Amino acid sequence: MSLDNFDLRPSWFALLAIYLGCVLLLTGCIGAPRLPLAAGVPTAMPSAVYLSPASAGVPGQFTPVPPVDPTTAAEHQEAAHRSLLIYTLPGKVIAHGAVTPPTAIYSLTTYTVEQIDLPAPIMFAAAAPRPGGGPLEDQFLTVDRFWRVHIRAAQPVFFSTSLRWDMWANGTLLGFPLGSDDDLVLAVFDAHLLPEGSSLAVSYNQNQRDTLPERIHYTQKP
Repeated sequence: MSLDNFDLRPSWFALLAIYLGCVLLLTGCIGAPRLPLAAGVPTAMPSAVYLSPASAGVPGQFTPVPPVDPTTAAEHQEAAHRSLLIYTLPGKVIAHGAVTPPTAIYSLTTYTVEQIDLPAPIMFAAAAPRPGGGPLEDQFLTVDRFWRVHIRAAQPVFFSTSLRWDMWANGTLLGFPLGSDDDLVLAVFDAHLLPEGSSLAVSYNQNQRDTLPERIHYTQKP
């Protein structure tokens, strides 16, 4: 079909439609309210965002940190940095087990519970169960004492920092301990999670749970 019969010149109606469209577009852009770039975002935030325990091991899923005022944010930042002290502060042994034959999966042999008494209440950042047990939550906890639980193995099975270990008491997930050769250690902030007679267990990524045969017996009540 030949194009000779068609008038390809733009009509006045088409030109008017294009003009009105441009006017409306410019008016919308100029007159639209501008939102602040950081609307609802505090001026300071904790330096650490903790991996959500519910989605641990799933890349890209994190626990959101709610907005806080700058003073509280600064306190949270200090608490996050201070949490490194959890594993270095001196404590006293209030429970320990005898060395038993190694367990079948991770060669677990014994446990130790330390109590750390602080000179004054201090805020720490930690992933810990809710009061009385329950799912782990990223929390800022102000305490004047806490407990360190060690579980030891006959072999250096905890040497790899790339593995995510779990520590359990009576079937409740206490948290994700630090591993070093033959020792796993975890800070616990609620003594009710470690009652007399508790059974302790270890798993890797919440799989293949291995339980110590000996239960917690205190020489001094926590």
